[in-house]
Amino acid sequence: MMKQIFSIVFVIFLVGVVSALYIEDKNTLDAGHAIRVKNVAMVPENLVPGEEGLIAIEIENGGNLFIDNMQVKLGLPSVVSFYKDVDKIKISRIDPGESKNISFRIIASPAAKEGLYEGSLDIDYITHFGTSLINVGDNQKDNYTLGIIIRSTPALFMQLQNSEIYRGNSLGEIGVKLVNKGLSDIQFLSIELEESPDYDIIDESVKYIGDLDSDDFDTANFRINVKSSKREIILPIKIEYKDSLNKAYETQENLVLQMRSAQEMGVASNVFLYVVLSIIFILGVGYFLYRRYKKKQRHKHFHHR
Repeated sequence: MMKQIFSIVFVIFLVGVVSALYIEDKNTLDAGHAIRVKNVAMVPENLVPGEEGLIAIEIENGGNLFIDNMQVKLGLPSVVSFYKDVDKIKISRIDPGESKNISFRIIASPAAKEGLYEGSLDIDYITHFGTSLINVGDNQKDNYTLGIIIRSTPALFMQLQNSEIYRGNSLGEIGVKLVNKGLSDIQFLSIELEESPDYDIIDESVKYIGDLDSDDFDTANFRINVKSSKREIILPIKIEYKDSLNKAYETQENLVLQMRSAQEMGVASNVFLYVVLSIIFILGVGYFLYRRYKKKQRHKHFHHR
């Protein structure tokens, strides 16, 4: 009798084990790697060297089973650090179809070069089979990579540096100074002096400068002939360039050429000095030639006697 009872219990045990294995196996297929990273956002979109930002991440449970004991760890490149924050966030539970939003505060090194940097996202969690009362699950680990852009908006400053042109001298060269005041290096820089009825451009209207590093400057010179009698000549300037991540920029600005008088430019005094020196030189040469002539005349008169 006892033997029969034992046989019946053993059969029930085997059926239960097979049933449990089947349920677990089915749930494993249903679970898989259920986590989905729905969205990763940088605030601001571009991280400026020396300034802080936020990485916001939305995580969804896309499976049919609940998930708990989740740990989300963010790995950063060497030029980016956590700002008043930790590198790991824990989430107690996410039910099927539910989403969780987490964020990390970060800051870029002031010495960081602009570019696209790679970060990592490691997510460890447990996918549970059945109900929470059974406490049977599978350890999962998902790995992702994400891009962190370090970039600042270029700040290019233009000014009219020098001019050979003034009232009374309409033909000459003007210089346009370009200063990169921003943190971003500039490349493929070109500058164009556009046409105007107030002047003719004597040589090339477009000058290519190329690279212009942060806190550096360069000068483009244009030779023009002013035809207008206006006191102020508007010089329309167009510049085109790209930042270190090849984003293109185009700006236009009007510079003003003041048509000053020769006296205002300090040219009159120089001309007067030049004239005075020329007169002194001519008088000196004349006096020297006169002395030589008189000497020859005396010498000839002496021999004649």
